[in-house]
Amino acid sequence: GERIGQDSSYEQEGKVQFVIDAVYAVAYALHNMHQDLCPNSHGVCNTMDPVEGRLLLDYIRAMTNHSLPGYHVIGQWTNNLRLNLDEFTCETCPTDMRPVPNRTACCPTPIIKLEWNSPWALVPASLAMLGILATSAVVITFIRFNDTPIVRASGRELSYVLLTGIFLIYLITFLMIAEPGVVVCAFRRLLLGLGMAISYSAMLTKTNRIYRIFEQGKRLLGVCQVLGVFVWFAVLPPHTIIDYEELRPPNPDLARGILKCDMSDLSIICCLSYSIVLMVTHHPVFDHLQNSETCKNRMSFGLLD
Repeated sequence: GERIGQDSSYEQEGKVQFVIDAVYAVAYALHNMHQDLCPNSHGVCNTMDPVEGRLLLDYIRAMTNHSLPGYHVIGQWTNNLRLNLDEFTCETCPTDMRPVPNRTACCPTPIIKLEWNSPWALVPASLAMLGILATSAVVITFIRFNDTPIVRASGRELSYVLLTGIFLIYLITFLMIAEPGVVVCAFRRLLLGLGMAISYSAMLTKTNRIYRIFEQGKRLLGVCQVLGVFVWFAVLPPHTIIDYEELRPPNPDLARGILKCDMSDLSIICCLSYSIVLMVTHHPVFDHLQNSETCKNRMSFGLLD
């Protein structure tokens, strides 16, 4: 027999598919007719011997009414291919939408945010509340014994500044859990690094060398953080975004959008960089060097006397 291949002169007839569909239609029609007329027989029963042509035609028509045409015009070929994007072509949904279950249309992607009743919110909020209560108790104690020698010796003003910074650090927890909005995003920017900046600036001011340098301008350490944030406000006003890329699994039914503030990872690092500088400057090694220089200065003053 002839072998069909690339070098063969065989050419497929374009209407073969219709012949195949016709054979299948007759076969399924005979099968359905046999089930109706000969339900308990494995062969042709008397009711189907001979087969009634008009009745078989009704079964064939019933089959073709439920079948689809074999060919659809999707384009043309004249030296090059031109496809017609009709209803048979799949299209990708927009970024903020996902397909409906039957894949015939797009619907908005659900938006999720951190809920207050979630364990990821309850645990940090509970710890932050304990920290706020403890900080408030210390502040009340300091105010009550404000004029005692112990409170005076600890440095009342700087202690209040330090407690204020600690209070803001605990307070930022609730802003990080709250639903993102323009006001919430603005306070996130302002308080994210301000609490640590105030706390470490107070610790730096308590050291002897830094205290001498910033004796008249010790509040500038915290003001620098605030000024930086307000410059950030002017350059890029706070706003919310919806991140559709973080939760985009292979199954589009599981796609979700996450409501976020506009703060990127880089902006968070920049916001905390000033606090990091204050932390490094307040490292025990720096404190030791500062104390050593202070002792040398005191010895020099003693020799001069």
